Amino acid sequence: MIWNYESLWGKTKLFMARAQSVNPDDSLFPFWSSLGLELLARATLSFIHPVLNADKDDSSILYPFGFVTKEYVEKKKGPKSIAVNQVFSRLKSIVPEFTETEEKFCNYLMDRRNEEIHSGSLAYEEFTTSKWVAKFYRVCKMLLSFQEKSLDELFGAETAIIADKMIEALGKNVETIVKKRIAEANSLFDKLTESDKEEAKRQAAVKYRSVYNEPTKKMVTCPACGSQHAMVKGEIVGSNEPRFVEGNIVETYTILPTTYACFSCQLSMTGNDELYYAELGGQYAIEEIYDPTEYYGPDDREDYYEDYYGDD
Repeated sequence: MIWNYESLWGKTKLFMARAQSVNPDDSLFPFWSSLGLELLARATLSFIHPVLNADKDDSSILYPFGFVTKEYVEKKKGPKSIAVNQVFSRLKSIVPEFTETEEKFCNYLMDRRNEEIHSGSLAYEEFTTSKWVAKFYRVCKMLLSFQEKSLDELFGAETAIIADKMIEALGKNVETIVKKRIAEANSLFDKLTESDKEEAKRQAAVKYRSVYNEPTKKMVTCPACGSQHAMVKGEIVGSNEPRFVEGNIVETYTILPTTYACFSCQLSMTGNDELYYAELGGQYAIEEIYDPTEYYGPDDREDYYEDYYGDD
């Protein structure tokens, strides 16, 4: 049956797994995540009863109860699902924590997805994880809890840990502090002369390049002064299978940012909660390229032959 709970739950896990298999910077990450969210939402309705996914016509309403209407037989008019915005509207009446705020956010993700699919615009081109992924995980946790399931069951242990950290950051009252800090840094930078500003940004580029021993670093734009050589760094929270590319081994790591520094205006932040409210807290990916010999280690033939002949 098309609205069977187990079928919807299984497909949710499939689509979420596809999202988790790509880099968080890839446009396919929000694409598959939004598809997975719709399925998770529909599974939540079917957790109560599959008929909650049915449109208002008789064929659709009777279908979950095993009845086939004459119209269905004669016109081959099958059951029809409610639109996705109706899914979220119904959830607002069913899941206690799912409020109008969550409904608006989910519809925002669906609109972005529809724009990507049904138009010529690249809806995910600048859609960084800092803009949506923490709220996405929070909504998922709400719906999973209602189904008596956990983030771990849907995303796996590694991603569940990341998600919980991001959800925790949403609950902290740091937004005002962060915005005040950014405004103060912006005010101080604006008081500099134009030549001093240009020199500060030039020095920032030099300082960024000098931080060669920060393997998780990523260049970002400063929210206070606009410098293109500000830096986030963080902790490795996941990795993909190594790939063989043009004679090298390439490993991709997922980073949860925890520290920010601007080498131009000296703005700094610590903790993913602070970075979230500066729109810098989203996951990102870094790649490490290894020579196969370095990656697998030297082939110590001497030890190998000693062990081998030692069996005689």
